Amino acid sequence: AVAQAAVREFIAGGDLDRHVRRVRKEYARRRAALVRELAGLTVPAAVLGDTAGLHVVVELPAPVADAVSDAAARAGIGLSSLRHYHHGRARVHGLVLGYGGAPMDRLTDGAHVLVRLINEARPGA
Repeated sequence: AVAQAAVREFIAGGDLDRHVRRVRKEYARRRAALVRELAGLTVPAAVLGDTAGLHVVVELPAPVADAVSDAAARAGIGLSSLRHYHHGRARVHGLVLGYGGAPMDRLTDGAHVLVRLINEARPGA
């Protein structure tokens, strides 16, 4: 009952609306910074999901995606390969980049390194 009353006050006082507006603006800022960094890609790639949400997908050729996924892990960059999201044979290859939990400086630094890794990727290396 106490938690429900607190949530009711949070909503009634307009705090929820302010919070949602603030985090939407912050996540849009992070997303824009990530997409700006990804514009430096020189390999064939498609950036998907760059208009909303808390992650983007960088679609890449399969050998590049696999090489970069492994290199990013060694560089301490947290990301996920699309190979983990398929049942059966994968038809799309690439990387899932979340930006919701990283501070802006770490996000842009990591994205800069990631773009370099993608641009330098040598399949099978």
